[in-house]
Amino acid sequence: MKKENICLFNPARSSDLVCRNFVLERGDGAKTPYMADHYILHLVCAGEGTWICQGQTRPLSTGVVFLVSPGETYSIEGNGALEYYYITFSGRRAVEVTERVAPAHADRAAEGFEDLIPFWQNCLMCANADNLDLISEAVLLYTLARLTPRKSVTKNSVAAALQLTDECFTDPDLTLGAVAARLGYDAKYLSFAFHREQGVTWSRYLRDLRVRRAAFLMEQGVESIKNVARLSGFRDPLYFSKVFSKIEGVSPRAYLTSLGKEKTEA
Repeated sequence: MKKENICLFNPARSSDLVCRNFVLERGDGAKTPYMADHYILHLVCAGEGTWICQGQTRPLSTGVVFLVSPGETYSIEGNGALEYYYITFSGRRAVEVTERVAPAHADRAAEGFEDLIPFWQNCLMCANADNLDLISEAVLLYTLARLTPRKSVTKNSVAAALQLTDECFTDPDLTLGAVAARLGYDAKYLSFAFHREQGVTWSRYLRDLRVRRAAFLMEQGVESIKNVARLSGFRDPLYFSKVFSKIEGVSPRAYLTSLGKEKTEA
């Protein structure tokens, strides 16, 4: 049985920010070109398709968010299973909030927002005539906030990431995402900038840092492989041994043995 679209209209009016409707569209999309008279924020929740706007095409897949501005002519072509939400909005603040997103998304589209789908779904299911204005505005502003660019990554940013990594590398839960969040940067951009500036990925840098610490600990007399792994930031001694052997060319146990021989010969 064909699933029906869900379309809720908001009768409220304001000069500040008006979310006019909240819709779940199912099927082949809107193939007939349409000139938007308001801003329209979309979120693809299933299927694949193509967004055609002002002569430019953009592939659509689950998790893609895209924005249409007033006066733009666009169409959406789906594969028969395409489903997407959209909120139509206008008002003075509509211009302000969309301009804040524009610097990071020149084509006004972004992917990787699958986590927003349950949020939009739950909000639409909870909406009614009494709360639609509040719910649709909350969904709109939260989604735009997720799209808003974070601080740009510079050489100083990479230096700060290096310092934080050097200070916290023995924490087995340390991740690039945690470093980026601590410094207030986008993890993907920080990863790119780190690789560009250092010539190695952040994970490779962290791994080498931990192995160097492990070698130092063994040179200082720590003989328990389990303790060496733990004190170097490795949660799993077996994984530590594998990584250490790959980098040093010998196992941690063989490394300890060679240190003992050096002491005897000395």
